[in-house]
Amino acid sequence: MQLNRSIQYNDKSNSNTTQHNNFLIVSVPQSSVLGPVKFAAYAVDIVDLIGRHGVRSHLYADDTQLYDRCKLDGVPEIQSRLSGCVSEVAQWCASRRLQLNADKTEVIWFGSKANLAELKAAHLSLSVGSELIRPVSVVRDLGVLLDAQLSMKQHINKVTATCYYHLRRLRQIRRRAGQELTTQLVLGFVSSRLDYCNSVLSALPQSTIDPLQRVQNAAARLIFNLGRNEHVTPCLIQLHWLPVQFRSTYKLCVMLGRLHVISLMHCSSRLQE
Repeated sequence: MQLNRSIQYNDKSNSNTTQHNNFLIVSVPQSSVLGPVKFAAYAVDIVDLIGRHGVRSHLYADDTQLYDRCKLDGVPEIQSRLSGCVSEVAQWCASRRLQLNADKTEVIWFGSKANLAELKAAHLSLSVGSELIRPVSVVRDLGVLLDAQLSMKQHINKVTATCYYHLRRLRQIRRRAGQELTTQLVLGFVSSRLDYCNSVLSALPQSTIDPLQRVQNAAARLIFNLGRNEHVTPCLIQLHWLPVQFRSTYKLCVMLGRLHVISLMHCSSRLQE
């Protein structure tokens, strides 16, 4: 496929900007919608490469995650398999004119507080080419912060701080915007962040989720222009807002319901065959 792409550059000889059209025989223009699709097709065989090491993988566009599980006595083995897999992935990238970016590569070990305390004495780093990647305590996965104990406190603190920032900005225009417009703005800037990937918050202790519930209460008070000490439950009912804890449960129920319907349709089609 041949694509027409216009690029601009400065001609230093006469300080004029000249526009040229170049034809691409390979690759796609930067920011093109074809980029993720073409890259996924280009890198499809990396899954087989990772599987040969007995390591599980998850791919999203150009983001590749390797993961596995083990007991404490199996840490050296899994570390060896991961190191070997990463080294072969680096060679695979080099053979396809790709570069494995060590600066964006992170390693994290998940476990209970007691197990992580025992792991601190071990050498848990991984080698990526000539770089040594040391374990971190928090990683970012598609906008969700995952800490080593999976307490989700780092993620909740980040979401809470971002929501309060937008609530403070919206409070400055509340009087001029009115209730209807304020409701739409709160839904776009605050509620969307409370609902994003909230299924990972299911079954967490209430004390952990309380900061998000306080954000929702503050959003309802902003919409109805209530004081800090006024009761907010009637406002939540009027807005048809479920409490934060039940919003994550509701999303899980919807997802499981859809999976159940899809599985029934699949079984029905197989039986008809």
